[in-house]
Amino acid sequence: MNDEFYMGLALSEAWKFQILTYPNPAVGCLVLDENGQILSCKAHEKAGYLHAELTAILFALCKKSEKFKDDFIKAYNAKFSSNIKEGEFGLLEPKFTYEFILNNHSNLLKNAKAYVTLEPCSHHGKTPPCANLLKELGFSEVIIGSHDENKIASGGANLLKSTGVNVKFGILKERCDKLLEPFLAYQNGGFSFLKIALSKNGVASGGIITNELSRTHVHKLRSVIDTLVIGGNTVRIDRPRL
Repeated sequence: MNDEFYMGLALSEAWKFQILTYPNPAVGCLVLDENGQILSCKAHEKAGYLHAELTAILFALCKKSEKFKDDFIKAYNAKFSSNIKEGEFGLLEPKFTYEFILNNHSNLLKNAKAYVTLEPCSHHGKTPPCANLLKELGFSEVIIGSHDENKIASGGANLLKSTGVNVKFGILKERCDKLLEPFLAYQNGGFSFLKIALSKNGVASGGIITNELSRTHVHKLRSVIDTLVIGGNTVRIDRPRL
C-alpha cells in the first residue's frame, strides 16, 4: 500500500458528506498505527461538530483501547446527559471530546501516521486546532492533500513541522482540490446545483422515481442550503416534502 491508496480512502469517506458540511469544507482523515495498520478512516460530518481529524483520532483511540472507549462514553454521557454508544461519534461536542483526548490518550497513537485531504487547521474556533492535537498525541507523520488557503485556519503544517513532525504535501492533490471546489465557490459568493430525477428512458413524471436512500440524501442537502427554487407544477402536482 502507498500514500495514494490511503489518501484515496480518506477522499472517498469525505465525499459521503460533500455539501452536508456547509459552510465548512468536506474533509477526510485516515489514521495508521506505528505498524502501518489502519485504525480509522473518518470525515467531518457537519459544521459545529468534530472535524475529520478529531473524529478519526477518537475512533483510533477507541480501537486501540477498550478502557479508553468505555471511559470516554461514560464521561461524555455523564457530561451531556446523553446516551451515545460505540460508533456514534461523528456528531459530538468538539471541545469536550478534544480535551478528553488530550488528557487521556496515554500515548496510544505515538508515532502514528495521518492522511488528511486538507491541511489541518491551526486556529481556535468551535473546534480547537487539529494540528495541535496531532502534535500533542505524538504523530510522526502527517500526509496532506491540499493546502488550506484560508488565512484564519491555515498554518497547521508549519505548526507540525516546527515540532519535528514529518509533513508531506501534494498526495492526490488534484482530487483533494476537487473535493474543495464547492467550499471555495461558497467562499467566493456561493454556487447553485440542480437536482433532477429521471427514469432510464428520460421520463420525469409518473410517480416516485428515486429510492428512499437518494431522497434522504437530497433532504439532507436541502437542510443546509440558503435558497431552494422549485417549479410551480412541482408544488401543484407533486406536492413534495421540502
